Amino acid sequence: MNRYAKELIRQAMASEEFDTARRRWDVYAEEVRAAILDGSATELMLAEMRELVDWSRVVVQSFRAHAGDQVKCAHVARVYDCGNS
Repeated sequence: MNRYAKELIRQAMASEEFDTARRRWDVYAEEVRAAILDGSATELMLAEMRELVDWSRVVVQSFRAHAGDQVKCAHVARVYDCGNS
């Protein structure tokens, strides 16, 4: 298993490179799946994946909230700008 996979996912997520993060997640998830199927998965491996899933969820929720705030601000700016023309 790629020992750097989790760090590469974190870097991509933190940089808001979500397509890259998704591709890296796909590879990592397949590696964990293969380990589960061949019986080599450990509790530590599964705990690390669970922690990364939780962290990723928080990052995405934060990004979505921030993007939503930007949309609201743009809408408010447009409404006030339209009224001042």
